[in-house]
Parts: sequence; structure tokens; C-alpha cells
Amino acid sequence: MVEGTLVDLVEIQRHESEADGQGGFTRTWKNVSTNVPARIMPARMVQGGEGMESRAADRESEQRSLALTLKWDAQIQPQDRVVHEGQTYEVIGVNTGSFLTARRAALRQVA
Repeated sequence: MVEGTLVDLVEIQRHESEADGQGGFTRTWKNVSTNVPARIMPARMVQGGEGMESRAADRESEQRSLALTLKWDAQIQPQDRVVHEGQTYEVIGVNTGSFLTARRAALRQVA
């Protein structure tokens, strides 16, 4: 049962565009979910990764890569952000398999 291993709590954020009053827009981040049970681990410790949908799969990064595990029905998508213990991470990929027992996302720390 995956719930027993989800020892961390995270916030999931999604960007929204808001009018800036001068004819343009400002990008803001709004919480989609708070106090979400999760597990964050270094990506190298997670096996597999097949079925990851990523918008930056081939881009090299000097930042730390992590794997986030959530309940199978968690609402998370590429381009979302995850906040854990004051650190912010960009979601760069989400598993898309059809027989999910857990939802897994690839994260990159935001500078």
C-alpha cells in the first residue's frame, strides 16, 4: 500500500495569468492542492521511468533531479510546481501509464 510510504507533505501549484492593469499579464502561482501526502527521493534511487511525459526530456540541467511519488489519483501535470519544506521544484514529467498504483513525477529544483 503506497499511502504508508508517503511521509512528506507537499503543495502543488499551477500558474495562472492575471491582468496587470496595463494591458499585459503577470504569471502567478496558485495552490491547486495543499498538505498532499508524498514521497520525494533523488531520481537515481527510483527505478523505471517508462511512460514519463516530459516537455524537457533532452534538456541538460545542473540542478538536482528528484522523483515525487503521490497517490495514484493526484492531480499533477508537467509545468506545475511542487513546494516542500520551503523549496520549490518544477514538474518536468509525469507518468502516464494506464494501470497506476501511484503517480510519479520528475522534479527539478527552481533556482
